[in-house]
Amino acid sequence: MQGSSERKSRPEIIRELGLQQESCHSSGWLLDWRDVCVGARDNGANVTIYATWGY
Repeated sequence: MQGSSERKSRPEIIRELGLQQESCHSSGWLLDWRDVCVGARDNGANVTIYATWGY
């Protein structure tokens, strides 16, 4: 386990979370079969993790 003083780069964070590419799957609810998509964005200063629901 890494110490808390070690900082990771934004690409390393995204890679370790397995979010290099957005992934989508069916929500699986009985009456709501919308797709749930999860991904990450690097805006140059921060990593933003997001989830979206769509049809």
